[in-house]
Amino acid sequence: MTDQAKYQLAIDNTVDFPVTLEIKSGRVTKTFNMRLTGRRLSVPEWNRFFGPNADNPSLTTADFLREHITDWREQRLVVDEKGIQAPFSPEAFDILLSVVGAEMIIFIAYQKAIFASDGDAGRRKNSQS
Repeated sequence: MTDQAKYQLAIDNTVDFPVTLEIKSGRVTKTFNMRLTGRRLSVPEWNRFFGPNADNPSLTTADFLREHITDWREQRLVVDEKGIQAPFSPEAFDILLSVVGAEMIIFIAYQKAIFASDGDAGRRKNSQS
């Protein structure tokens, strides 16, 4: 048995994270809060996409998100023809990504969710040393 098979992380293979989009609609700014679910990546997986020897250096941010975002909750921006909140689907997610700037906001929120953090308390403690 290898060490990798013997040990595992005590965390889920997915992450749930908040996203807030502020979008001008006519003369008003509307705020759309939602929660997205994405696949967690290991360091080798991350490097496969973004390392110096990435598998596909021409992969777009939107294509990466299409492969790794798997669900949403509390989403009110994408609606169907009757004005009802759309359930998550690749087609509905593409509509969300069609908003200029949305893909980068989502990507940054996803990065924050999958990267290890020492949290607010840890940052305060580390800044005092």
